[in-house]
Amino acid sequence: MITDKIVGERKRKLSFSSIDCFLDCRRSFWYSRIERYEIIMPNLNFFIGNLIHKGVELLFKKEKRWLDIINKEYKTMKMVLRSKYPLTYTQEEELIKIQIIVEGMLKGYLKHYKDKISKTKHIEKEMVIVVPLKQGYRFKIKFDNLIEVKNKYYIHELKTKRSIDVSAVKAIKNDLQTNIYYHFANKSGKIKVSGILYDIIKKPSIRQKKQETKTGYLHRLKKYYDVDDVSQVFYSEYIEKPIISENNIFNTVFGVIKDLEACKNIKDFYKNYKYCYVYGRCDYYRMCILGEKPDYLVKPK
Repeated sequence: MITDKIVGERKRKLSFSSIDCFLDCRRSFWYSRIERYEIIMPNLNFFIGNLIHKGVELLFKKEKRWLDIINKEYKTMKMVLRSKYPLTYTQEEELIKIQIIVEGMLKGYLKHYKDKISKTKHIEKEMVIVVPLKQGYRFKIKFDNLIEVKNKYYIHELKTKRSIDVSAVKAIKNDLQTNIYYHFANKSGKIKVSGILYDIIKKPSIRQKKQETKTGYLHRLKKYYDVDDVSQVFYSEYIEKPIISENNIFNTVFGVIKDLEACKNIKDFYKNYKYCYVYGRCDYYRMCILGEKPDYLVKPK
């Protein structure tokens, strides 16, 4: 049973993802942060993201056996995934592609950014800082890597996106997540961050042709990141100072806190129908809109 005390305790544990969720759809915040439904289904995007982040971390650490380590990590993650979920044939095929894509991404990153990597010192992965706020709220930030370049600390954020176009590049300095990380890290007093290294790697946009063999397609996929024009598949930028000011960041965060304080029960966490479908249906759509109880949503005891 979700009591008033539980609602109060759970809504006070904030992070970028929880604020982003609340701003998008309050009902989704209720299901994920207050009732804490677990989504029991294979997430292959999460699978590939973990491997890429691990791989770039190893490159920053100058680990010569990075590919062997990544392949071992891939096999372990695949075994765990299979032990949890009955995978379809399509998902098994996707796993094969993921191994090739990850290797291609990392080899391409190393080829194009070899000089940058040589000048970068890896300090800490997934660094966590918790900042106490007013009214018992606590804000947790966790960025991909903390790196050092020329005796200065930088937050490293890595994203994989469907395209690297002008709008994607322009949006970087206005990215709420990295702006929050920058200002909260410096506000914490635990570390002085000079800026952000923002990396984008494009997801492959090629498909298997009608007359193409599977072997031929996988070979073409493997060569996707082996290009001379780095801008086709990679983008990297050092941001010395985010465009959103500290005052504006904290105004947004404290504005969310003010709204959260007024939310006492599920009705207060109202639905935003605009976000029922963004790159696919919301995970809570069947329960929230159709009134069903899908077996992939499990409520912790």
